[in-house]
Amino acid sequence: QRAGGAGLEEGGFLWKDETATTPAWYGWDGPQLVTGWEALKWTSSTVTDYAVRPHVIRLNSGRLLAVGIQNKVAPLQLTIKRYDPASSAWSTAATITLEDPTEQKGPCLVQLPRGRVLLYVQTSGGDQVDSYYSDDDGSTWALYAARVLPAALAVSTIRSLRAAYSSNEVCLVVRLQRTSPTKESFAQYASSDLGARFESVIADWYASVVQEVGDLDLVAGRAGGFLLAYVRTDSGYSNHVRRIASGFDLLSDAVEIGSLGTPGSGLTHYPIAARRDEDGTVYLLADDQMGTANPQTALAWRSLDDGATWEQFEDSTALTLNAAAPTANRIYNYSAASVGGRVALLARWVAAS
Repeated sequence: QRAGGAGLEEGGFLWKDETATTPAWYGWDGPQLVTGWEALKWTSSTVTDYAVRPHVIRLNSGRLLAVGIQNKVAPLQLTIKRYDPASSAWSTAATITLEDPTEQKGPCLVQLPRGRVLLYVQTSGGDQVDSYYSDDDGSTWALYAARVLPAALAVSTIRSLRAAYSSNEVCLVVRLQRTSPTKESFAQYASSDLGARFESVIADWYASVVQEVGDLDLVAGRAGGFLLAYVRTDSGYSNHVRRIASGFDLLSDAVEIGSLGTPGSGLTHYPIAARRDEDGTVYLLADDQMGTANPQTALAWRSLDDGATWEQFEDSTALTLNAAAPTANRIYNYSAASVGGRVALLARWVAAS
């Protein structure tokens, strides 16, 4: 046995010297949101791979499953990566040839209660979504449903997808780029048939609420419903959360929870990642600094009451994502998931030259 936090399938213990004038506990290794980096894949060439926005989820089996690599060579295969905590290693679970091959901006994964994993991808027109499924933790895939949206998106192009399952519903949020006027927005959809077909809830967030959304993430509520975390590019690049009891409820009717940091302007990427830990705590990770000063940092918040209130994690200490200035080299478009006390943070990387 060792002192400190319990690892996967392990134990730990605390101790104190009772003979000391003021006994103090020792041996507890406080959990860390990000403890280090291990490359899933590195490429310095835009010739071989598209800059797909990654997405990672924790499976019911305790593994992690990730999508975020797509080859530029026909048939534009997507690579699915899987992390096994038993071996502490990533491996390629599958490569998928889509029925409608096209460049993916930001596909997403979601797992249903009985284990089926769904993958949502955009179609070649950039205005519809197809779905694929796996019943073996991502090893094999087949088409689940084609054109799952009730109608093609109008005057807009898909930028990324996020989906979550809760209480017999799948909520799908499609981040989009409007063309007239050119604004960043999203559309909200809900499904009551396990994500095979969706109904439109909000067709265009900007048209409904007049807010521009630079990035977003979605997690299921602990007792039902959904939490949407997003960055408003029309309001000082501030971070916000909204909660709904059902995917069919309008996110625009939900109270906007703010005060989760305003990193400022200066760059074109404003990432935010939301995840639910194994103990039910919800965490948010968003950029803390958008200027030119070193280093690129992020701040984390956590909610112990399913998103109603938030506190800054780790005594407001900024997490260093990158030692260089954000305008020189930058980590962006990240996604996070945890298993066994460890957090995997997947991200794209952009250099100044």
